[in-house]
Amino acid sequence: MLNNNDMAGKKRIAYLDLTKLWAIFLVCMGYAFTMLSVGPSALPCRMLYTFHMGLFMLMCGYFSHHALSMPFGPFVKKKALQLLVPTVVYVCLNLLATWTVTGSCPMGFIRDEAIGGMWFLRTLFASYFFAWLVLRLPGTLWLKIIGSIVFALFFHMDIICSSTICSSSFGWDM
Repeated sequence: MLNNNDMAGKKRIAYLDLTKLWAIFLVCMGYAFTMLSVGPSALPCRMLYTFHMGLFMLMCGYFSHHALSMPFGPFVKKKALQLLVPTVVYVCLNLLATWTVTGSCPMGFIRDEAIGGMWFLRTLFASYFFAWLVLRLPGTLWLKIIGSIVFALFFHMDIICSSTICSSSFGWDM
C-alpha cells in the first residue's frame, strides 16, 4: 500500500496519491467504455463522463508546482518525456496492433488516432506549457489567473479544431 514517505524523503499525503490513482483509473474506465459496446448512453458512462477528466486534470494541476518552477529546458524535456513520448508510443502501438489484427489500417482510423489518440496527454502538455509561460509574466498571481480564464474563454476548442474534423472524428457538435 502507500506509505507516507517517498524516495526523496519528502512527506507524501496518502489520500492525495489515492485520489490521483483513482483519477487515472477513471480515465482508463472512460476509454474502456468507449471501446466496449457499453455506449455513451449507458448510465455508468454518462455518470463517469460528468467528472472524470476534470478530476484528472485537477489532480495533475495540483501536483504541478515543482515542474512549473523548473527552468524552461529541463521543464520541456521532463514534460515531453512524461506526456508526449507515451502519446506517440501509444498511437504507434495502436496503429500497429490494428494493422496486425485486421491486415489494414484505414486512413480515417489513422487520422482519428493522430488527432484523438491520448488527446488528454497532449492537452496536459499544452496546459503545463501555457501555465509555465503565464507564471513568468509580470503581475500578481490573481491577475495571471483571471487573464488565463479570459484567454481560455476566447480561445475556445472550435478555434483549435474545425467543426468538420471534430464532428467526423469524435462526433462533437460545435
